[in-house]
Amino acid sequence: MQMELASPKRFPKTWEVLKRGISEGVAPGFVAGFFDAKKPNEPAQAFVLGQARVEPSPQELALDSTFDIASVSKVFSTATLLAVMVEKGWLDWETPVSSILEDFPHPDVQVVHLAAHSSGQLWWNSFYETLKANAAATGKPLWEVSFEQRQKWMRELVFAQPLVTKPGEKFVYSDLTMMTLGFVLEEVCGHPLDQAVREWVWEPMGIKTAHYRRITGPAEETGGSEKSPSRYVATERCPWRGAVLQGQVHDDNCWSMGGVSGHAGVFSDLRDLMIFGQKHLAGFLPESTRRIAWAAVTPPWGPADSHRTPGWDMPSGARPSLGSHFSRQSVGHLGFTGTSFWIDPDSGLAVALLSNRVHPTRDNDKIRAFRPDFHDALAQEI
Repeated sequence: MQMELASPKRFPKTWEVLKRGISEGVAPGFVAGFFDAKKPNEPAQAFVLGQARVEPSPQELALDSTFDIASVSKVFSTATLLAVMVEKGWLDWETPVSSILEDFPHPDVQVVHLAAHSSGQLWWNSFYETLKANAAATGKPLWEVSFEQRQKWMRELVFAQPLVTKPGEKFVYSDLTMMTLGFVLEEVCGHPLDQAVREWVWEPMGIKTAHYRRITGPAEETGGSEKSPSRYVATERCPWRGAVLQGQVHDDNCWSMGGVSGHAGVFSDLRDLMIFGQKHLAGFLPESTRRIAWAAVTPPWGPADSHRTPGWDMPSGARPSLGSHFSRQSVGHLGFTGTSFWIDPDSGLAVALLSNRVHPTRDNDKIRAFRPDFHDALAQEI
């Protein structure tokens, strides 16, 4: 995909909002952009400014900087792979999870409940603490335990949790649902999730840079220097991992289970996210599948007031993160590290906002108010 740096003369408000975001401490830096499917021969427009890292030494962002996209992984990987498998007939939206995963103890939970966050599972748990203790009991640091064993430990912990509501009754945004969905897709595809999504989603789309990065060592500060920087954008100086994370996934549970999960773990640059949007807008999923995958769920798949599709988020609230100018039919997702990605099928636009707002600490929520400001400014100038 062709990309070019957006002109400050054409997009003065957008550039100003991004500059203000840096000066006001929203994040050390931003890489953002959009693709317009109604102008397919025009390059995608990109905005790049600020720092990829401020400590232990500064590094500049670049157009090809690679971000930990956090929960944007849920759509960029897991939800899209699910839709591909449904289209192929390898499973159905209403397939009982326990018919695929024999050790899953909740027979009324269907695949669509996982994707729509209506399975009744807990939203989160600090499972990484248990995995650390398990590894310590073997006399090894966690990263020296085999990837397969770490995955097995996490699977057992997730499946052991009781449901807090009946399936389909209530929306509870949950990492556990997408972790479980990742295990489902691995079973259906016959491959680990990182290999399955590459084979069935990214390679057919022409996505070349995006990847999961398995954890094979400690979180050392090996992200390059100012003169020879890493392509990875830094996230948090993590107290329990003892370093600034750069090229290792930020999410605690994903890191502990080896770096590959249905809820987090993907690294991507802006270009691959734009390709992802372009391919979806061009019909990567057949209309019959996309119509379900991008529509808000209704009973019995989820509550009547849901703003979730089978896998994707939709704008909600008085001031959604996507701002007020994109359609309410838009689908996308936010990422804890300061990332977001949206597709507006009505306008034919795909928009990504990538930042390192958790660097050097996660104790910074200024991105909440910033996201709608950015999207409103961009929408008014497209």
